[in-house]
Amino acid sequence: MRLKIVTIFALLWMLPAITMAQYKQENDIPYTESSDAYAQERCKLDVYYPTELKDAPVVVWFHGGGIEGGNKHIDPQLKNSGLVVVAANYRLLPKAPIDDILDDAAAAVAWTYKNIGKYNGSRRKIFVAGHSAGGYLLDMIGLDKRWLAKYGVDADSLAGLIPFSGQCITHYNIRKQQDIPPLQATIDQYAPLTYVRPDAPPIVIISGDRELELYGRYEEQAYFWRMLKLVGHKDVTLYEMQGYDHGTMPLPAYYILKQHIKRLTAKIKAKETGLPRTETPTNVANVMEDFFQGAANEKKDIHSVMILKGGNVIYSRWQSKGEENTPHVLHSVSKTFTATAVGLAISEGKMALTDKVIDYFPDKLPANVSKNLKAMTVRDLLTMSCGHDIEPSTRNAQQDWVTAFLAHPVVHKPGKFYLYNSMGTYVLSAIVQKVTGEKVVDYLDTRLFQPLRIDKPRWDESPQGINCGGWGLYLKTEDLAKMGQLLLQKGKWNGKQLIPAKWVAEMSKKQVESINPGTRIEQAAERGMTKETSDWMQGYGYQMWRCRPGCFRADGARGQYIIVVPDKDAVIAITSDVEDLQGELNLVWKYILPVI
Repeated sequence: MRLKIVTIFALLWMLPAITMAQYKQENDIPYTESSDAYAQERCKLDVYYPTELKDAPVVVWFHGGGIEGGNKHIDPQLKNSGLVVVAANYRLLPKAPIDDILDDAAAAVAWTYKNIGKYNGSRRKIFVAGHSAGGYLLDMIGLDKRWLAKYGVDADSLAGLIPFSGQCITHYNIRKQQDIPPLQATIDQYAPLTYVRPDAPPIVIISGDRELELYGRYEEQAYFWRMLKLVGHKDVTLYEMQGYDHGTMPLPAYYILKQHIKRLTAKIKAKETGLPRTETPTNVANVMEDFFQGAANEKKDIHSVMILKGGNVIYSRWQSKGEENTPHVLHSVSKTFTATAVGLAISEGKMALTDKVIDYFPDKLPANVSKNLKAMTVRDLLTMSCGHDIEPSTRNAQQDWVTAFLAHPVVHKPGKFYLYNSMGTYVLSAIVQKVTGEKVVDYLDTRLFQPLRIDKPRWDESPQGINCGGWGLYLKTEDLAKMGQLLLQKGKWNGKQLIPAKWVAEMSKKQVESINPGTRIEQAAERGMTKETSDWMQGYGYQMWRCRPGCFRADGARGQYIIVVPDKDAVIAITSDVEDLQGELNLVWKYILPVI
């Protein structure tokens, strides 16, 4: 790849980095265990790090100088960029043999693996970069795995190798020691080309202009790139900085380095979360512009959308108050997670659908327990058919919430009358906590959140220390998408059955007739609601809704959705702040559903 990008980079490298983070620098930290006096003198490093960011990408930087000169430094372009930078000195020719110098480079990287957490860096995001001799050294220790293996580090765990104009044949000063003329190319045990392999870390090769570079340097790197491609390496890129010689090529190269670190850390994150990314199809990209424009025209405040197809993220966008890494309030989407906890507790033999609610709370019952209250079961709570004629007034800080629920009149025979009832979900949360000894959020943490790589979330509680169950959960958009994908896969994740498939089927199928919250079924006609026009009249499962197109969803106030579309092998996760929920779903059916 030969890029003619002189002017834009000449401007970009001069632009100051923009960041709100604070940084510190520690200097001359010893990293060697060698007792050699010269090693003790040279084997020191500086660490520049953000004080407030966590899990930041790391650049281990090796200076140039022909392996016989130069000193550690941190270029201003690497500062204020959200990076931890480790700049290492190493021993030099001819005072030290090349094997010792390569060992120094490996030791510096190994020190980084061991210690970088203290400096807010991530072991999973360690990139090794360097200019000229530094590029040569990093290629050697990144491709010949023996050097890092000595320190218990797998070279393949590096996030990436980014050499700036590094030699790929045996370094000219090593050849000089062997009395080999500078223009006589040699490929031996000290040549990165000897160790090209398909399973090496991602490699970004950056060269100066071939007409301005040191003799043959661009051609070496081009051959290096070609051989890596031929052996099957899947992520290797070559750049030529036209107009820049060997000494000045780092100016634009730092920009490329930062862009690839951003790209590769995004891939790492995607791999860790279990949701691989793929390129957004053109038709999806175009339609999503129409979707967001349609929402804006109707004054619908969409915060985020993520679409999965075949388990891959094919589209994602955050706007307005939506932020990729900030959990969003879910309102009644919380109910689906509570129902999941119920299903897991049932599968573990801790409770049953037919259990009577009153049996769990003998100390909280009213003085007179009605026949209908006695008949109320766990299943009745799951299906919003516990028999209340009016949803209980909730969240009175002066009264125990379960006591208030049980004291509320049960006018109808349980299982026969549908009424949306968030306090019923709270009681399910209380039952799960009673039978497991854990709050729902803790019970789900090891069984659901950790396997899905979801950070343990915030889930609001009652004054009695019970998760609200029907509301109060906060998750990121991608977390919602993962839950949707899990349901789409019938409860299986990475080969492990996290939720019983039968429970997923029961949750997601129509169990009872339904209507939107705040409305009684008998009021549908007078409010102009029909099964043809309302997604709240398609049936209710266990804390989930059926949809008109035949799919199912978790649904929360103000437009929070996990929409699972089995016949299209797709999931749509949405967060928003919208009053017209049916209008929001209509936009989904109009724009998104046809193209996935």
